[in-house]
Amino acid sequence: MTQRPEYAEVRKFIGADAAFDYFARMPNVKAWIPAKAKNKEAALKFINGLHLEKVHAMGGSVSFAGEAMHMRGAILGDTQPVGPFDFAGASAASFHTLAVAGGAPEFTVSRVNMAAAFQLIMGAVSAVVPAQQAAGIQAAQGMAQGFLGMPISDALNLFTGELASASSFSADGTQERVFAAAIQKPDSVLHVLRAVLGPITLAEDSFGDATMLDIAYPYRDPLTGFQRRKMYYVAVTPQMLLVTPEKTMLRDTIENLRSSGGAAAPSAKGIFADPEYAEMRAHLPRELSGLGAEDLAQIPWDAIWANFEQQLEEGTKRFPHGSKTAYPPDYSWMKLAKPDVIPRHLHMAVSGWWKDANGVYFDSYVQ
Repeated sequence: MTQRPEYAEVRKFIGADAAFDYFARMPNVKAWIPAKAKNKEAALKFINGLHLEKVHAMGGSVSFAGEAMHMRGAILGDTQPVGPFDFAGASAASFHTLAVAGGAPEFTVSRVNMAAAFQLIMGAVSAVVPAQQAAGIQAAQGMAQGFLGMPISDALNLFTGELASASSFSADGTQERVFAAAIQKPDSVLHVLRAVLGPITLAEDSFGDATMLDIAYPYRDPLTGFQRRKMYYVAVTPQMLLVTPEKTMLRDTIENLRSSGGAAAPSAKGIFADPEYAEMRAHLPRELSGLGAEDLAQIPWDAIWANFEQQLEEGTKRFPHGSKTAYPPDYSWMKLAKPDVIPRHLHMAVSGWWKDANGVYFDSYVQ
């Protein structure tokens, strides 16, 4: 394996100071199909449609040689369309959703190409199915177009591909997360949401230049088995689609976006105001397809652990014989854990990924 040219290419990226590293090359997936397989021809056509041959190799490493733990990796291949790399969005110097982070200690954003991924999968499927089923797929897409008021590919193109989330934590350790997607043509996005979410939309109102929808998502409680409703709150602003589990959080996020003026540069709040973040971000390329940051020292690990422990204990009390054994599980070992050790030794984590003509690369640091 180490004599292969793909290994030499991966080694150029992962470096020589690793505590350990890994390497894998893309196998000939077609060879896995048994010669006497009933649907061998269809399987071969499907694999050909995915263009897996464009993925050549992957590898990565973890190093403790510097001031921070350094994890890096790469998936190398031909990123020209059409192929698996189409899903990864183009790299750029800024992100439109950074202001969503506000003062949250966790933030992640990635730029993906949903329309290209949809076309890749549909192309592979269309090459396999018989003519009669292909007509059925086209009919289904026609029905979806009538339902949405536009072709599926056009609906996906309403989203620029930039997807983000920001997490904060309440005093009891409960995670509160905001999801965001950068959009264009907000009126068309709102039309699609009304068509898709109409049956579970309880209310619709306005907040400044944003339109908000109250969504009641039905689900079955795994502990009680009862049918319940989970509330989500959705807002469409001129540049973004926002989703939160709390309406107050949604309004606060809209206010933060309004005060930032839609600037793509991060505001000096939370993670982005920490000098340690700026130092670690400087180690990543200027242009990225994805960025993640976590202020580990600001996360209430003790409250999160206590909350998790309480949920396990409540589940055990409700279903004392839920397991196959006659005795409930023993969680007393959790009392020995000391979550305050995490922020004592780990301060900040910053990661990024990017794409060029030769592959997709991942790089992250933990201080």
